[in-house]
Amino acid sequence: MYKGKYEQNQAPAAPKAAKASAPQAQSAPSETPAPRRTPQRKRKKRTTKGTYVFYGVYLAVILIFFIVIGIAMGALKNWLIDFQAAQPDTASQRIFSELFADPDWGEIYSLANPNDSSESSKSACATYMEDQIGDKTLAYIETASDPSGDRKYIVYYQSDAKNGVGIATFTLTADNKDAQIPDWKLGKVEVFFSRNLSYDIIALPGCTVTVNGNALDESYIIRTISTMAEEYLPEGIHGYQLLTYRVTNLKAAPEVVVTDAAGQAVEMVYDETAGTYTQVMAEAPTISDDEYDVVLAAAKAYSEYMIAGSYELTKYFDTSSQIYKTITGGMVIRQSYSSYKFEPETISDYYRYSDDLFSARINLVTKVTRKNGYVKEFEVDSTFIFDKSSGKWIVHDMVNVDIQEQVTQVRLTYKDAEGNEFSSELVDANSKNLTTPTVTVPEGKTFAGWFEETTDAQGNTTLTLRFLPDANGNVSIGDALEPMVLVPRFEEAQ
Repeated sequence: MYKGKYEQNQAPAAPKAAKASAPQAQSAPSETPAPRRTPQRKRKKRTTKGTYVFYGVYLAVILIFFIVIGIAMGALKNWLIDFQAAQPDTASQRIFSELFADPDWGEIYSLANPNDSSESSKSACATYMEDQIGDKTLAYIETASDPSGDRKYIVYYQSDAKNGVGIATFTLTADNKDAQIPDWKLGKVEVFFSRNLSYDIIALPGCTVTVNGNALDESYIIRTISTMAEEYLPEGIHGYQLLTYRVTNLKAAPEVVVTDAAGQAVEMVYDETAGTYTQVMAEAPTISDDEYDVVLAAAKAYSEYMIAGSYELTKYFDTSSQIYKTITGGMVIRQSYSSYKFEPETISDYYRYSDDLFSARINLVTKVTRKNGYVKEFEVDSTFIFDKSSGKWIVHDMVNVDIQEQVTQVRLTYKDAEGNEFSSELVDANSKNLTTPTVTVPEGKTFAGWFEETTDAQGNTTLTLRFLPDANGNVSIGDALEPMVLVPRFEEAQ
């Protein structure tokens, strides 16, 4: 019953499918329920103001991003520029271009020699460099770095004789060498213009020699030329003299002013080739007729005294002088004669020391004929020195030597092993023997001799052996001496 009820309430089962040959039963059409519609949500419409804000913020973010990137890239670019500019290679190229692309050698000299700002030195350097370089192209190359960390460069030009001729150097220095970006800047400048030039000034005694505003004392005199007359003249009277001063270690021809005893500037002549300034001398006076006559008369009076004992001697000789006493005090053996005559005379070597003093050399031959017809010649070849006393010329002295023969002295300067001067003296240039200073020989060394020290225009020093003295410092001299600076040299003991 339960089962039937259940079945009754159930919908009838669908009939099984009939076989293909059987006609299919038609079922009653059933109503399909209408689909249930889901209610649509109503979208909220955006406002135009919100859109603008959104895109404005978006664009601002992008813009800020690019600005930050730009600033960062700019800072990086500036850092790279500064970094590159701070590199030694870049700094050296910049300094080389500033100084040597179109060089002003006068200014470069001032950079290299800040303590020497004289226009003459700058001008000399400019002239020297321009003559040496001409239109040659300059280049530079880095050399070994300085122990301090500075960078050093040599400036050179190409030459047919050499691969490269150095003319200058410059260094780069930085206070912050260990920094990430060192600040390299110009350090030292050197110009290969270390010319140690020397100049000679030839002037008369009594003059004041000034070089570049500095008066020279006697220590600068390297040569004196005088005559033997000094030995026979009254005290304080000088004969012919010339003094040669020498100044060294100059860069250019100096300004030389020479003034006489009255303070008046005298004329000087400059020989550029020899580097010598010479005082223009006044034209030497010639013997006057009166002086000529008195020389001849004195020579004849002397000859007559020697032949015949003539007392005319007192008329021309100073009776208080030593020469008069010598002539009259000596024994003269006179022989009888029948006559004598004077051959034509020659008067030379006239020199006037002052208005009241002069000397002259006379050659006079007296031919004496003996009573037996024999002719004997007596020759007077002497220099007479005349002094004007009481308004007339009388013989002050008479010598049988050429008192105008020049006597030259030269300065020998000795230095010790460290180059310090310890001896300087004027010696006779024709000395045959010389005594040199004694030196202390270092242990394990032997003394090799005294060497002359010379320095050329480029500052190169050369040593040449001049004296090899014995144990007592004595040395024999062959040739005439010249002014020299001498230094000792030592060798390893064998």
